[in-house]
Amino acid sequence: AALPKTAHLTPERMARIALTTFRTTPALLGCSVPSLLGALVQCAQLGLEPDPRLGLAYFVPFKRSRKCDDGTWESWVECQLIVGYRGKIALARRSGEITIVEAHVVHEHDELDLVYGSDQRLVHRPNVRGDRGEPVCVYALARYRDGGVIFDCMSIAEIDRVASRPKP
Repeated sequence: AALPKTAHLTPERMARIALTTFRTTPALLGCSVPSLLGALVQCAQLGLEPDPRLGLAYFVPFKRSRKCDDGTWESWVECQLIVGYRGKIALARRSGEITIVEAHVVHEHDELDLVYGSDQRLVHRPNVRGDRGEPVCVYALARYRDGGVIFDCMSIAEIDRVASRPKP
């Protein structure tokens, strides 16, 4: 009942994909049933398939714990829905507001003109005539239906800092 009305994602298909995902990720079998069902319903509501091969959405087991009133610790495993970047792109396109989503790596021998502010612009000219060098940054941009563009850029050092942060 939570599934959106689409031809490609029927309740039967979602059930098959979920069962395959549970079978191929044995750690999910240790998750609490309410968390598994919650992740499945969230996925259905978004109209995303939790198939790791597609990269739209993932069911990820997380160990949780808490201190009880008597001083002992209680722990359990919960399933959490993680929407992948491909799933986020699919949702953005499905909104009808976004027409293009792109991400690119800028290398040290490429040309990049990046200006933020009221006259923002991004021009990236990859070096196609030789060695592009080491990656120095990445950027993502989205073009809205009305022609507007939004973008952001991160250095490799920034990406490494984010990737090394402890996971919640």
